Amino acid sequence: LQDVVFATQRAFYSIGAAKAAVQAAEENVELAKTDDDAVSRRVDLGLATEPELLLSRQTVAQSQYDLASAHLLVREAQANMAVALGVAANTPLDVPNLASIPIPAGLGSEVDQLIETAVRSRPDLAAQVATLDARRAAVDQAKAQFYPTVGVAGTYGLQAWQYKYDGTRTVDANQPQYTAVLTINWDIFTGFKRLNDVRQAEANRDAAGAQLESLEVDAISSVWRAYYEFQTALSRYQYAKALLAASEESYDANLDTYRQGLSTIVELLTADRDLANARYTIVQSRADLLTSSAAVAYAVGAIEMPRRP
Repeated sequence: LQDVVFATQRAFYSIGAAKAAVQAAEENVELAKTDDDAVSRRVDLGLATEPELLLSRQTVAQSQYDLASAHLLVREAQANMAVALGVAANTPLDVPNLASIPIPAGLGSEVDQLIETAVRSRPDLAAQVATLDARRAAVDQAKAQFYPTVGVAGTYGLQAWQYKYDGTRTVDANQPQYTAVLTINWDIFTGFKRLNDVRQAEANRDAAGAQLESLEVDAISSVWRAYYEFQTALSRYQYAKALLAASEESYDANLDTYRQGLSTIVELLTADRDLANARYTIVQSRADLLTSSAAVAYAVGAIEMPRRP
């Protein structure tokens, strides 16, 4: 069940990220067209050259290509979502844009607390604990075969008598009967079968214990890794927001100075490219943050982690 939940969450965030990427690509197309208009005006005024115009149109074509690719990613994400849900790929799936999904500000627990929760409540560990208990019981059962088997049985009956005398009179008599049996069954020698059964049961018990320890180590490692991946994703998201803000300011400044003839087309297109990349970066970092939050819950063994919005 947790595998299905986690796969669905990842697919859900992938669709949201793909839709956000489409929105970013559309904004980048408008950005490239703005650059192209600025270059065209300068060419008309004789202040820019034809190669500059070709560079700006190349940027427009590239942004339109990226937009088409972004639409394809949405379809692929929808197909993956359908697989996770177990429905047909053409089933309508309404998933909001990633920008409308709240971002967690934290997990609400430290890594040691999460590890303790995982060791205590993960279903795979609980299943292995049950297996270990069964193996221990099998050892006790194998050792018990060395001892005799004692049995107790009993019966209760009633014996009825009837006889006649004087030819006409009948006398009935009932006599209860009881039986008790005590049995002892003990196989003196079985060709070392019982000894070998004990050894086999102990080996199975030790193997189950080692498997439990291995699963605990893996669980601790998974929680540790997922926790710090979330912390890293949270930091990267904050940096991505700062990068987007700085890129927007840089582009606006370069566009203004280019229109005034104080910067080159290369500087303008570089700022355009940086802003476009920053928009994709914020989308991806947002998706990574949400997915890493779901990964922590999956590693701990919970359906969803409590978090600070």
